[in-house]
Amino acid sequence: MDKLKLKTFALVLESELSSAAAQSKEVAAFAEYEPLVTAIGRAKAEEITEPYELPGMRYWLFETNISDYKSLDEALARFRLLLSGWDITADGKIVPPVH
Repeated sequence: MDKLKLKTFALVLESELSSAAAQSKEVAAFAEYEPLVTAIGRAKAEEITEPYELPGMRYWLFETNISDYKSLDEALARFRLLLSGWDITADGKIVPPVH
């Protein structure tokens, strides 16, 4: 797992959350969702070394309007891929985890 890349994508996600939270109560609530806040904080501190999934994402993805914010939606998708152990190359290709 590339801790520096995960940190970079966490910072991008944090920025997108901040921008969209000003426009949507649902995004504002999502920006405070503890498992997400913890994951972003740990990624920024470069503490994440093993893949894991964020719990409760089904609700946020399918029952709220966060996907209406395309930049946020893309930043979240990329962060979750990296968090799950996948990689994203410099040219944007998605690479599955190597076992």
